[in-house]
Amino acid sequence: MKKLLALVLAAVLLCGVIPVASAEGRETIEFWFHASSETTNANYEELFQILNSIQDEYEFVYTGFASANFPDAMNMAIATDTMPDVISTGFSNVTNWTAQDALIDMSDYFEKFEEKDAIDKTLLESLRNIGGGALYGVPYNYNQDMIWYNTKLFAENGIENAPATISEFMEMCEKYADPSNGKYFYSLRGVKPGDNLIGFIFTYADNGGEYFDENGKCVLSQPKFVEGLELYASLYKNGWVSGDSVNNNYNEMVAEFGAGTSMMIMHNSSSRANHEKNLGIGNFSAARPLANDESGNFYTSSIQPTLFAICKTKGEDGDYSGAAKLVEYLTSAEYVVWQSLHFGRIPVNSKAYDQAYDELVANDPFLVLYNELINDPHYKQAQNPYYLPGWFNFVNTELTNGFQAILTGEKTAQQVTEEWCAYLEGELASWQAAQ
Repeated sequence: MKKLLALVLAAVLLCGVIPVASAEGRETIEFWFHASSETTNANYEELFQILNSIQDEYEFVYTGFASANFPDAMNMAIATDTMPDVISTGFSNVTNWTAQDALIDMSDYFEKFEEKDAIDKTLLESLRNIGGGALYGVPYNYNQDMIWYNTKLFAENGIENAPATISEFMEMCEKYADPSNGKYFYSLRGVKPGDNLIGFIFTYADNGGEYFDENGKCVLSQPKFVEGLELYASLYKNGWVSGDSVNNNYNEMVAEFGAGTSMMIMHNSSSRANHEKNLGIGNFSAARPLANDESGNFYTSSIQPTLFAICKTKGEDGDYSGAAKLVEYLTSAEYVVWQSLHFGRIPVNSKAYDQAYDELVANDPFLVLYNELINDPHYKQAQNPYYLPGWFNFVNTELTNGFQAILTGEKTAQQVTEEWCAYLEGELASWQAAQ
């Protein structure tokens, strides 16, 4: 397979055309990507042409959705029995789809994967815990949260380094905010702010990363979390970020950064391709997430693995061999490397490093940083309770509604965190009752 892929890629370089075998007589396997952009769409379409050119049994068809639109599209597909064969999704979304009986247990198919032993066992175990023993997908990479900053604008403003601590960050946001000219230090994400917001308030509170105390009470309404949330919201209230921030989703946040409206964003490694397109290689760089001023600890939303899952389109006992073959391709070292080089995500297949470590490092100068972060003794993870059936809704709906209510002055941070705690405690109680 590796030699054949090399020949295909050589043909691409020489001719600019990817050979595509005839789709006649093939079984069509439809794939939906859950967090697309113009860049990821182009790259995945190219990859699928490659996959279709190296075999003649299946016709793999790609469709990409913006992250804001994917949940509605998937819910509609489930309701109308028009699901695709394979989807990509994050760990936090698995319980949402399994609650609707949309995914199959891939355990038997996965055992036949040639490279099954190379897939990170910790992530597989986490997936099985979420699935109550079932394997509702196969992980292929994870995204590392970090700071992205515009090196050109930093240099023009005499800024030598990205802010290292929360206090340094706040000072820079105030100092470089220039609303009259539409220029800011930071771009705030008001829609689906989960990872940025969670990382910020857990770093500020520095509680070890737990959401619940020993009595099952949610800690988010404790004073340090409320203070951290108020501090983060003050960026908008003080006019230190754009007035559009309250409605910024991922694409809008990245567009602000790419247009030079802001000098810095907090996001994960997957957005690198967008920064390359918008700013150009060499005009941006990455740095460690913000640290707590006293301890030096820095928290990120729990490592964000992405997986490929098979939708239950053929009933409980249907033949999903074609869908499983696509998942096997996409999680194999050969194509995990391809995706990592194009999307800046970190492989969980150990063979990827065996085959292409030098190439990965050469093409991704931030891979060394990712490894440094994950091995830093000050690095902590917020222990997101992915096992809760309502966690998906919390991240995508409750966090947005509450955060926007704070930004607009409709509610206080104390009120919102109490509502968040009531929601999560209710979900915990339901989950415990079902065990």
